[in-house]
Formats: sequence, C-alpha cells, structure tokens
Amino acid sequence: MVVRRVARSLFATWFAVEGWSALRHPASHTAKVRSTWARLAGRAGLPPVPDEKRLRLIARAHGGAMTTAAVLLVAGKAPRTCALTLAGLTAPLVVAYAPTSPGALRSMPAEEREHLVRAVSMLGGALLAGIDHEGRPSMAWRVEHARVDRALQREMQHGAATARRTVEHATATTRRQARVAARAARQEAGLLARDAARRSRAAARAARSEARVAAARASALAAQARSRAS
Repeated sequence: MVVRRVARSLFATWFAVEGWSALRHPASHTAKVRSTWARLAGRAGLPPVPDEKRLRLIARAHGGAMTTAAVLLVAGKAPRTCALTLAGLTAPLVVAYAPTSPGALRSMPAEEREHLVRAVSMLGGALLAGIDHEGRPSMAWRVEHARVDRALQREMQHGAATARRTVEHATATTRRQARVAARAARQEAGLLARDAARRSRAAARAARSEARVAAARASALAAQARSRAS
C-alpha cells in the first residue's frame, strides 16, 4: 500500500506540472492547440479555430482539470477514476504531438519528439493505474461471484424451508400417532379392566355359591348328628 501511494505521487508529478503550466501560462500552449485544431478541423469536422481568448480558456480548463486529477491521485481519492481521467486528458496531447505521417516522425524536432514520447508513456502509465485493483478482484469477478452467492443462498434458504417443513410434518405425524396410540392404550386398558371386573364378580358369585353349598352340607350333618344322639 505504501509503495502504491509513493508510486502514484511520483507518477502524478508530470501531470501536475503540465497542468499547472497550462493553467498559469496558457499563452505558451495556445499555439499548439491552434495548430492541432486546424489540422483536425477538416478530418474530424470541427468548427473553425476559435479566437485567442477561447484558446486560452481551453488551455486553462485542460490544465486545471489535469492538475485537479493529479492532486486527487496523490491524495488517494478515487485513484482509478483519477488515473483514467488523466489518461483521457493526455490523449489530446498525444494527438497534438503525433506526426501526420510515419515519415514525418524522422523530421520532427527533438523537443516535439520528446514531448510525444513522454505523452505516450504517461498515457500508458495512466491506463495501467486506471485498471489497478490493488490486489482486489475485478468488478466482473465480484458480480459473477455475487450471482453465485445469491444462487447458493437461495438454494440454502429453499433447503432450510424444505427441512423445516419436513420436521414440522414429522412432528405432526408423531403427535398424531402418539394420540392414536394413547387412545388405543386407554381403550385396551378399559377392556382389560372391565374383563377383570367381570371375572372378579364371577369368582365372587362362585365363592358365595360354594359357601352356601358348604353351609347347607354342614347343617345337614349337624341335623343328622342330633338325630343320632336322641
């Protein structure tokens, strides 16, 4: 992280210097803006070249935007956005110093060739800084994995709901079976109790009958014994 901050500060130096120069001294940049505008007017369908006042305003606006993006890049505020902004602001410089034909590159003054090489290099560096995720996954990767995570979450929620319904159904079935078994047990116990009561009453009647028979026999034997004694 520290290395990235230091590298961004060093990288933003050229943009800050170039932007500040155009902001403070736009007159030194209007000539290049005028020649580039005139060269591209016929090809890109641009309007006629503006007057000197508007050219200075364009140079200052471009320099102010480049300085602001460079300062924000140094401060670490939205570094990728700032880097891509610097890349977009550097592209006109590349177009301004680019030769009109491959053969014109050899005849370019050394100073302009140096400006072109520097602008192209800074454009490439700004693009690289703009796509630097600092070790974090890209937006496409995060979107794709967010979809997978949402799908897994939906499946887990569906599985949890299914398991909950299954448990509730099994609980209800178990309770219903328990009530049926308890009712059957009560009925069986009632039947057994009534059967035992019937048997006990029958045994009592049989005992009373045997007792009466035994009492009758005892009376008969007693009567016989009295008759013999007399």
